[in-house]
Amino acid sequence: MTQVTQTQVYPPAGAFLRGALVGIVVVLPLVIVVVFLMSRIGIGDPGTSFGRIAKFAAMFAALPAALTSGGVARVAGRAALLSDEPNILAACKAGAVAFAPAGVGLVLLTALPLGKLPEQPWQWIWIAVIGASAGALAGIAIGRAVAPSQAPEKIDDETAG
Repeated sequence: MTQVTQTQVYPPAGAFLRGALVGIVVVLPLVIVVVFLMSRIGIGDPGTSFGRIAKFAAMFAALPAALTSGGVARVAGRAALLSDEPNILAACKAGAVAFAPAGVGLVLLTALPLGKLPEQPWQWIWIAVIGASAGALAGIAIGRAVAPSQAPEKIDDETAG
């Protein structure tokens, strides 16, 4: 019978805090720009100003953006440490996949209170596609912020003793 041992891998130190900071500095402005551009192409109120969108984003999406970005940063940091591929690539992939659904949610949290959203259910797909694309882009930024600059050293049982 073979015995399988698992090792606990913790995310890099300060990953949550760095991710939350990226959430406020990068993700929130990205959501504001996305909602503004969506309103200009007919998804939302075209008369809404950039400043009003920014206020609504600050009210409804700032805290969720920071908390979600912090959680995704922990996931991306752990993925970078566990992966066989380069750290930055693994962290960016994990961040993009994990944050794409959050991008949809943050765009909806900002756009819904502004009103004048599509009346047909199939038109809501565009909100999902645009939000997921923005979320994946933000996830790449989060992954880059928390990826360790070099691979951790592997310690064998033979060399540890």
